[in-house]
Amino acid sequence: KTGEILLLYCAMAVVLVACVRAIVIRCYNRARSTVTTTEAAKRWEHRYVVGASTSVALLGIWCFITFTRTTDPFAPLVSFTMTIAYAVGIFGRNFGNDRFVVVQILCASAPMTAALLLYGNLFHWIFAALLAPSFIAMKFIAERLRRTLLDAVISSRDMSLLATRFDTALNNMPHGLCMFDSEHRIVVSNQKLNQQMGLPPDRDLKGSTVRNLVEGVVEAGMISGFNAQSLIDRLDTRLSGGDDAAFGVDMLNGRTLEFTVQPMENGGMVVLVEDVTERKIAEAKINHLARFDPL
Repeated sequence: KTGEILLLYCAMAVVLVACVRAIVIRCYNRARSTVTTTEAAKRWEHRYVVGASTSVALLGIWCFITFTRTTDPFAPLVSFTMTIAYAVGIFGRNFGNDRFVVVQILCASAPMTAALLLYGNLFHWIFAALLAPSFIAMKFIAERLRRTLLDAVISSRDMSLLATRFDTALNNMPHGLCMFDSEHRIVVSNQKLNQQMGLPPDRDLKGSTVRNLVEGVVEAGMISGFNAQSLIDRLDTRLSGGDDAAFGVDMLNGRTLEFTVQPMENGGMVVLVEDVTERKIAEAKINHLARFDPL
């Protein structure tokens, strides 16, 4: 439309840089699994920022050329509009690194501002003054996004660390433990519970109801049918808030388990299972001594 050959060269350069960047990205995707060190990541970051900055700089140069080398009002309008539209996405793509954002904003804003100040009139200077806050706002938005992302990453790391510690503590408890939600389904359980109930160590009890749990114990041959139904009724009563007293259950392997149920604020329950076999044997011996001691 303008007949300006420099605009054609600029367009060819934009296409060339885009192709080179696409090749670099393909290479990165193939090598991504090998990028495990800070030095390797920095090398790829450097390639990225060079390519991205070059792309943005070409758009800025495009604006400079249309403003300084053409008289057609359409050319500056479309070049400035599209460059600003592209620049708006800078903080969305690069907020993870403040240096990337600053470099790309400068690459876009410097040629545009130079064209307006050096070759424009008073109104163009006003236009340049109006552009400055928008570019500054991009930097601040990027910083805010980066802080939000960093906080989320730190929170996720802390939660993961806490979950690992909780899991370690849970599975090293001397007692079996399971936690029921308000719908009376297991949300947390430990390995000790599986061991006490005669269940496979790798069996995941999450989502199981009281009946599912007890039926698994029956299938393992660890409890009689009568005691199984009694256990279901007692747990259901306590999970419904009808009673909170501890109770014992005799298992077919000769062990005695004591169940203690503690309600939670969200309507769920924590069930603690303790093997009290030795304690019952000791109590029986003490009782026998008290009744049959020759003295």
